[in-house]
Amino acid sequence: MKNFFRIVKETFYSKTLYTKVSRESAWNGVGFLVKLSVVIGVVLGLIAMIVGFLFLPRLKHAVATYIATGYPDALVVTIKDGTLTTNSTTPVIIPVPDLGKKKDTDQPANLLVIAPDESADISVLNKYNTTAVATGKALLIQTTSDFRVYPYGKLNTIITKESLGTSIASAEKMGAKIFLIAIIPVIILTLLVIICSKLIGLFVIAFILWIIFKIMKTPHSYKQLYRQVVYALAPALVIDCIALPLGFSGTMLTSAIVIIILFVVNRDYQKNPETSTIE
Repeated sequence: MKNFFRIVKETFYSKTLYTKVSRESAWNGVGFLVKLSVVIGVVLGLIAMIVGFLFLPRLKHAVATYIATGYPDALVVTIKDGTLTTNSTTPVIIPVPDLGKKKDTDQPANLLVIAPDESADISVLNKYNTTAVATGKALLIQTTSDFRVYPYGKLNTIITKESLGTSIASAEKMGAKIFLIAIIPVIILTLLVIICSKLIGLFVIAFILWIIFKIMKTPHSYKQLYRQVVYALAPALVIDCIALPLGFSGTMLTSAIVIIILFVVNRDYQKNPETSTIE
């Protein structure tokens, strides 16, 4: 691993490294990027776990508080043979939780309305200014441009304040387990997908560099430049991971980093043709 991290560091500046890789197969660079994605995925996954464990107690407390204050104590919701009923004579309105932020006036004011006597129609969502309505026959949920209807089917259950809290606590435990198991593989897989997409874009960057160096009469073949830009993607990937939370990562940043590194490591080739990477 010590040698691997040395290579990662040298991808930021080392002329010797880029001279060496220009003579190797581009697949070596691809394998190096795969290893790098695994290392970055593990590091980011561990950071996400730490943040998750710090945030989870606050989330549990917020959910528990919301249920305690938002769900009526005596309310009993019964779903039997595909039909929903309640022990309330009026619709039950559960508002959107107050997160301490300024509410968007375009967003519904209510999270859920339980109204067994209403029909499963989009007008009901507008009537109660809500994101979801549990009618007698189906659950309606507002989407960005339309709404979805989910019939209860053969569901048979009784929901009370206590059972709702128990179900949510169980879901939180299951969610935490899934998060711990999946977070690192998901990040690694995401990085691999990003790398694959960027490798395609590197064909264009290598071609642009080849034209520029051709105009500058610097002896580089297209294959040599592509082998180099594959390794130059490593520092771009590292910087992208740092820049992403700051909101300025993307294709332009990646391209700029790769091009700058290639110019820096190849700037003396014209002056010292004996160090050229020509095969």
